[in-house]
Amino acid sequence: MRFNLLGPLEAVSEDGPVEFGGFNHRAIAGFLLLRANEVVPTSKLIQALWGYDTPATSRKMVHNGVSALRRIIDRHARPDGSVRLTTAPPGYRLTVADGHLDLWHFRRQVELGRAEIAEGQRESGTDKLRSALALWRGPALADLAENGIAWPELKAVTGLRMSVFVCLAQDSSGAV
Repeated sequence: MRFNLLGPLEAVSEDGPVEFGGFNHRAIAGFLLLRANEVVPTSKLIQALWGYDTPATSRKMVHNGVSALRRIIDRHARPDGSVRLTTAPPGYRLTVADGHLDLWHFRRQVELGRAEIAEGQRESGTDKLRSALALWRGPALADLAENGIAWPELKAVTGLRMSVFVCLAQDSSGAV
């Protein structure tokens, strides 16, 4: 199973596209993917979904959303454990192996490209940066952002994208 969040949220299994369900399920998946391989406290998920205007049943709603997401992952992911959603106090961890998330590919290409530029391999480095930018299909989590989602984690990813544009512009002007 592969996830794409550099544009509208997508999941793809060996059988094709995977549907997440409604907005809350998509938001939970998007937030966990932005923090893939980290324990995300339930309180952070609640704040991400509702800010400070939380419904009385917010914990139950998050639990139900995570359970639904877990069923989707269990149904579509390979049995090798490359993608799994586990309960990990004080919340949940969405484990996504390297290469199963477009954000991982983006960060990796940016890291390699910048390192090559720093070592004087400008052409190869800028090719990697352009390759990283080519992974984007629009604003990160565009479908969620359109509905008012503005998480700091999302802004950080967008900031990294902008820094790549700046690096390429500086390189083309000879400032790198």
